[in-house]
Amino acid sequence: MLKQSRLLIVDSDKAKVASMTKHLQGHGFLVHAVGSGEKAIDIASKEKPDLVVVDIKLPGMSGFELYGRLHTLAEISDIPVLLIRTSGEIESSAAGQHHKYLIDANDFPSLSRKIKKLVSTYKRRRAIEELLDKEDVPVGSEGAQELTSGEQETLWRAGADLEDEDLGAEDPMLLGKMDYLNLLESSLTTAQASKLLGVNESRIRQRLTSKPPSLYGIKRDAEWLIPSFQFEGKKLIPHIKLIISMLDANLHPVSVWRWFTTPDSDLVNESSPEGGFSPRDWLLRGFPIKAVEELAEDIHLS
Repeated sequence: MLKQSRLLIVDSDKAKVASMTKHLQGHGFLVHAVGSGEKAIDIASKEKPDLVVVDIKLPGMSGFELYGRLHTLAEISDIPVLLIRTSGEIESSAAGQHHKYLIDANDFPSLSRKIKKLVSTYKRRRAIEELLDKEDVPVGSEGAQELTSGEQETLWRAGADLEDEDLGAEDPMLLGKMDYLNLLESSLTTAQASKLLGVNESRIRQRLTSKPPSLYGIKRDAEWLIPSFQFEGKKLIPHIKLIISMLDANLHPVSVWRWFTTPDSDLVNESSPEGGFSPRDWLLRGFPIKAVEELAEDIHLS
């Protein structure tokens, strides 16, 4: 059974808390409610909930003050905080910087959707960082416009999508790590690849380790994982050996996967969809390989 997500509600209005608690429990959340910022800090530090829901007009320590305090405590600084208000309340100037997380407490459908999204993101972030804590992937949450060209290239090599407008815009490293985890989970072992292609496993390892390689693999300790985008059915996609040999060995696996599977406006003909074919689809359809070779040369960064 999946572990229930734990919410901490901080609101002094008992009637509102009762209604909110009933609604959120109906959506499968475990709810703990307190009426002040001081109690919230104590409970959050001890229990480490998956999300804290805070009314902006708390007595004593305001919701905005509590928001700031929670994010200064190292042990709970990454826990998401959702600020809520009652319909008709005038938002103070302090609300401006938190507008993404400010929501009407009486709009239960929007409230539960927002909570589910924030909790899901938080749990994925924690799971991914635990699984990838040994990977040499930069971690940060700065926007692309705040990075130097050298830093942007480093992040791109690490698989970060700096143009994403949803989750990745808030944390591009998280998006890159999520893609990396998905890539690993969908990859084949050398034994699986050899069985699929009907060749000896030593032949697979030879293709992975040749200079340059003729099959793309991800080395994990002493084992190899082979991304599945290189396969179609029980065969390798046409010309994969040549294209793999042209790619920069320093590219992160996520960047390689994105390049192979993302539509490119340079790969167009009379039958292409809007935005063009991806290199993978272009090769599968048997179109001239020269166009993909030219694209592969463009990302040959060494």
